[in-house]
Amino acid sequence: STHCISSAASDVYKRQGVYYALPINVTVEGDYHDLGEFVAGLTQLKRLISLHDFSLEKTVNGDLKLNLAAKTFQFNNQENR
Repeated sequence: STHCISSAASDVYKRQGVYYALPINVTVEGDYHDLGEFVAGLTQLKRLISLHDFSLEKTVNGDLKLNLAAKTFQFNNQENR
């Protein structure tokens, strides 16, 4: 099986001093190696992403479901003027 993002929902940017953080809740389904490949792919993105609050459960069809909270960041140019 291949990994499948079954949901991704973002919140609003939250100002945190010199940067903004955008929280994103992600759910991915697949086998063990698919989920590892998905997470490894996140490390290859040009934008900084931090991962938090993991949960892993088995689905009815035998795959795994990974729920996680991610945050991506954007520099706040207004803060440094």
